[in-house]
Amino acid sequence: MDTHEIRSRQIVATMDKIKEALKEGATVETLNHAKGILGELAARRELFPETDFPWPSAEENNHMYCVYRSADGNLALYIDVLLRGVSNAPHNHGDSWAIVSGIHGQEKHLLYKRIDSGNGPGPAELEVAGEITLAQGDSVSMLDGGIHSVETVGSESVMMLHCYGKAFEDQAARLEFDLAKRTCAYGTDATGVIFEHPLHAAALNLK
Repeated sequence: MDTHEIRSRQIVATMDKIKEALKEGATVETLNHAKGILGELAARRELFPETDFPWPSAEENNHMYCVYRSADGNLALYIDVLLRGVSNAPHNHGDSWAIVSGIHGQEKHLLYKRIDSGNGPGPAELEVAGEITLAQGDSVSMLDGGIHSVETVGSESVMMLHCYGKAFEDQAARLEFDLAKRTCAYGTDATGVIFEHPLHAAALNLK
């Protein structure tokens, strides 16, 4: 089997395990289980060569490769590649939970809680609630509505797995926060181009 087929089989097996882990719903406990499963896949760096997932150019923010999407769009997996020195503003993923696991490089996540009385767009106050830097095999998870910001750190470009309970393209209720203006608005400006990267046909035949 070539790398594409091996990777595809591992992705299908991983997503099946995550689906099973979350069959009763996304809670802190079930997401902790699921992020361990995703971290095992991310630790297999050899499955994600740069030749298959090229880095963005200096003029681009990042590249996001969709490698798995369930038929109903309720479970999706992406490979996000970013150059060093890239950051984005605090944001949530709407009504989707999220798990991020490190494949290559280091990425710092600041986790926030919203301390104003709102839950939609408009005036917004955030407070830092935690910080974690992901390296290979490390993971962080967030319930739906969880807020984080991302910054690549260290001397290397970054490659991460992003798993969502709703496909990124369908996260219409995603909020992006402006700390200086103390406001937030709906949008998906934090990501770059999303490329489709289909699974190997042999992995699809496993379903």
